[in-house]
Amino acid sequence: MADTHAHSYAPECPKCGHYSMVEQGDDKWTCLNCGFSKELPSSEKKTSESKTETSETETKSGSNTIMAILLLIILIIAVVAG
Repeated sequence: MADTHAHSYAPECPKCGHYSMVEQGDDKWTCLNCGFSKELPSSEKKTSESKTETSETETKSGSNTIMAILLLIILIIAVVAG
């Protein structure tokens, strides 16, 4: 059996929409929420992992942009008030 903790995320279940899919073998994934099970070919699995990594990167990038804008606003206020 493959290590179910190998990934730091769980893929989205196509049946219930929860991110609770766990790997139960080389190609089998099962949802811990609703019990849905699917055989997932290696190429499809890699595509799923790639999409999740892209989503996480976009979220981090958005957070960094917001932080930069907030720091700029604080700096402008400090200069004007000073």
